[in-house]
Amino acid sequence: MGYCVDDDVVRVDVFKPSGKWCHTIAMRWTGGWSLDFYLHDAFKKSLEDHLEVKLEDYSKGYTFVCLEPYHELSHPLSLTIK
Repeated sequence: MGYCVDDDVVRVDVFKPSGKWCHTIAMRWTGGWSLDFYLHDAFKKSLEDHLEVKLEDYSKGYTFVCLEPYHELSHPLSLTIK
């Protein structure tokens, strides 16, 4: 991806509930790489490990976007906290 030397570090853009960009984080993908791990669950686990908080406890309405997840079947992901 070119964001970092480590393949398992991914770029995640964070957006406010209004849709305005908030900030970008470099997150280590800890949710698993292979087909044994469902991509969306792996993204959620990686976010929770990085933020050190359950996503349900995070500010409501924030959206996390990862264009190139570190997964065997990767595709762009978006997760909004409800």
